[in-house]
Amino acid sequence: MFICSDYGSGDWVYHSYFSTLPSWNPPGEPHSTLGFFTDDEGEPFVDEDLFWQIMNTGHFNAVVDASSRVRALGLWGLTTASGAYLPELQTVKSYVYDPADQSLRIRDVHPKGDPANSAFPHFTPWDLQPPWQEVDSYTVIDGQSTPEMLTIFPFPYWDETEHDHAMCFHYNHLKLSEPNSENMLVAIWQDSQRARNARLYPDQYPEHLPYANSPEIVIACSADDGASWSEPIYLNDVDTPELAGLIPMWVYPANTVQYMGMQGNRKVGRLGLMFLNDNRWGALGIWNPHVMPDSCMVMFAELEIVFPEPVANLDPSQSPEVLQISNAYPNPFRDQLSIKAEIKAGDYEFKVFNIKGQCVHEHRAWGKGTLDLSWNGLDAKGKRLPAGIYLLQLKTGGRYSTRKVLKY
Repeated sequence: MFICSDYGSGDWVYHSYFSTLPSWNPPGEPHSTLGFFTDDEGEPFVDEDLFWQIMNTGHFNAVVDASSRVRALGLWGLTTASGAYLPELQTVKSYVYDPADQSLRIRDVHPKGDPANSAFPHFTPWDLQPPWQEVDSYTVIDGQSTPEMLTIFPFPYWDETEHDHAMCFHYNHLKLSEPNSENMLVAIWQDSQRARNARLYPDQYPEHLPYANSPEIVIACSADDGASWSEPIYLNDVDTPELAGLIPMWVYPANTVQYMGMQGNRKVGRLGLMFLNDNRWGALGIWNPHVMPDSCMVMFAELEIVFPEPVANLDPSQSPEVLQISNAYPNPFRDQLSIKAEIKAGDYEFKVFNIKGQCVHEHRAWGKGTLDLSWNGLDAKGKRLPAGIYLLQLKTGGRYSTRKVLKY
């Protein structure tokens, strides 16, 4: 991450983070002590040499959420210490950067892990239910016992060997919409798991044969500014009549979801989509130029989505019923800023950070209910601070809320 305190003028501050998440090597069969994943010599990897790491994330966007955090999507793959990864074990996660404290959080979007698994709360394909750190079940493939795994293939093409084995590098495509005024946003990518099964494993997955030419559009929804994500919606030319006969590629969402009202306790949004109907699915899209006049067509679509109810307290930094900076005015301000905040009860910290992440003002006290806070634009030594962007942070009990303000 690069941060500049003055709209690109002056110095940039660089922050870097590791994307690594720990994993473990499951036994290859029940009651065995030998790990299933092995190196080139057939030796099982030790647990420390298997981990999840971001990769194949070159075509994505980033958005700023309602709390001034930067949010983006990425693909995490199961990787070995030598740098090799397993193409069939990749998952969609979000990473959220908070400029107020320079923190980076990585969260599952799909598939999701279980927070109750304290050692490995992120998604582990073979360990989705308790007892934890045990393989859920085994299957037999070609006479060999194998841990059963939940897999997705989050790419708009099924064959990772295309483009000299660089299809995953070229074809990753993950997009976020910006949060709207109701904190609604969507995550969009594409999946070819069923097409892959139909082509590579037709005997094991006969039910997937109709999807052999079907890259699927996948949409996960959030009604709470990305704190929680729905189970995905899948659209394809087999099950979605409006897509019959189409091969959708490179799907982009509109900038924001249009809020349409409520259905009970759930928000309803209208989402616009743009995509390429690619009649020459896959290989010609990047590797060679299209040469046929009917090779592709840009298309648009809209759909209405009933969003899920927010999951309370899933993200400690987004808990408006417990903690919230509800307003800061005037914004922009010159000499005096008034802040309205809500806190359930307890000791709290109120801090102001400059865009470099340096704390320039701090206040600690006990509070309950509506707080009336203020800041006069001075640092801890009473020195007037320059014009620019500042981040307010209210924190209590491990939870925090932030808001961006502009001083002129």
